[in-house]
Amino acid sequence: MPNLGVHVNKRATFICVMHKARALANAYYWNRFYRARGMGKRFTIHVPEEWALEIIPKEEWQNLKRLEEF
Repeated sequence: MPNLGVHVNKRATFICVMHKARALANAYYWNRFYRARGMGKRFTIHVPEEWALEIIPKEEWQNLKRLEEF
């Protein structure tokens, strides 16, 4: 089998856009869930702002951060 330059057993050193989007969606879902039930918990957003702004507009980022607050 020819070697096409693909390194199968190497670890990826980047975080794909889908993973970032999934993390933002989780924060949105759980913070809405906690607020709707009056729970004193919040889901922390671990995605840096600059990564989030590659995917969502600034206004949506601000909305996510507001949901994260108590």
